[in-house]
Amino acid sequence: EGIKYQCRQAHRSQADWIPPLVLALWLPV
Repeated sequence: EGIKYQCRQAHRSQADWIPPLVLALWLPV
């Protein structure tokens, strides 16, 4: 995608929690 993301909060890894779909966990930088 070319977009970098920063983790907003600690969470368990899950394959379908990718940044564009779960913005509550990921902050675009």
